[in-house]
Amino acid sequence: MIFRGRNIMMGYLKEEAKSKETIDVDGWLHSGDVGRMDEQGMIYITGRIKELIITAGGENVAPIPLEDELKRLMPPISGVMVIGDRKKFLIVLLTLVTQPNLETGGFSNQLKGDALAVSPGVTTVEQAQKDKTWAAYINGKIKEYNSSDHCVSNAQKVQKYAILPTDFSIPGGELTATMKLKRKVVEEKYKAIIDGLYGPDE
Repeated sequence: MIFRGRNIMMGYLKEEAKSKETIDVDGWLHSGDVGRMDEQGMIYITGRIKELIITAGGENVAPIPLEDELKRLMPPISGVMVIGDRKKFLIVLLTLVTQPNLETGGFSNQLKGDALAVSPGVTTVEQAQKDKTWAAYINGKIKEYNSSDHCVSNAQKVQKYAILPTDFSIPGGELTATMKLKRKVVEEKYKAIIDGLYGPDE
């Protein structure tokens, strides 16, 4: 998204290179945001350009709207991260709603709230990872997303998923202090899981 007007700064103090990178010669500030405009002219920011996933087929996928829709469809899921840059298809890493760990500031493996209602008797993340009811629930919701109006092309369909052992957190290194997802950190931390979902040929 780009902006211009009297409300836009003149540039960064004593940082000419950074100013030129942000504000072009015509005075337009390039925010780095990706957005959309609805029928009434309202603008919605849907992500950042640097977060765009470019699939092996060359299609751009903004991950945040997809992640938000999957979270809306699945209340027992607390975190979603889409993977698929330079890949033939998209996968998602999921974290479940769990009890906080007061000692570490992160999360325990004990399910809570909506996550306890999916499969009676399943109370931990490890149990959910192996549970057929959980698998059917997640696969059903992904299928629902893939066939919805939110999924506008085949490139935006989710093909596989994995439940991660713990939720994203600041102490775990996956979230910034402002609760933004550190995508590169997650990709490095769970590289083995991601590689396992794609297999050797992807």
